[in-house]
Amino acid sequence: NLRPSSNAFGIDATFAHIKDDGMLKILNSLILFRTGLGDEGVTKLANILPEFQLLEHLNLCHNLIGPEGATKLADGLPSCEQLTCIDLRVNCLGVAGIRPIAIALPKCTKLTTCKLSQNNLQIEGARIVAAMLPTCAVLKELYVSFNGFHDAGVNLLANALHLCPTLSVLKLYDTRQLSQSTRNQVTLKYGDRIQIAW
Repeated sequence: NLRPSSNAFGIDATFAHIKDDGMLKILNSLILFRTGLGDEGVTKLANILPEFQLLEHLNLCHNLIGPEGATKLADGLPSCEQLTCIDLRVNCLGVAGIRPIAIALPKCTKLTTCKLSQNNLQIEGARIVAAMLPTCAVLKELYVSFNGFHDAGVNLLANALHLCPTLSVLKLYDTRQLSQSTRNQVTLKYGDRIQIAW
């Protein structure tokens, strides 16, 4: 596991050090929670992702990653052949950022957990995630809370769930923007198979 120091300079120095030591090839968990990466930092990370040959868990939560950084990250993700969990919660992906990510994630064929909460995805982002779901062959957990999906976005996701037989956990906390009838309908249809958190 690796937890670099919490600023862009520290991350640069840490990556340079472990690269020299050959550690990138053996790390299986990279935790970059609230490190101030931003688009510039995640671009630097994306450039060396192919060297993380055993990486299973990538935590980029709370890093001000926007569409530009997401696009660069998406370029590097398919090289992470062992990736099982990606955490992109509390960033600034928006619709423009989730598009490239949604194209890249199905290429991570061992991905079981995808955390996208609090990224301002809105209804169009829900449509993009819904289209991605059937192509993530072994996905078990999806976190998409507080993304402004409203009823329309949740229904878009719900319409794709029957194509996701492995999904067992769906986190959709956003009750102020969801009607009780939508929650009831989705729970009634999928609640026996999927643990849905409202």
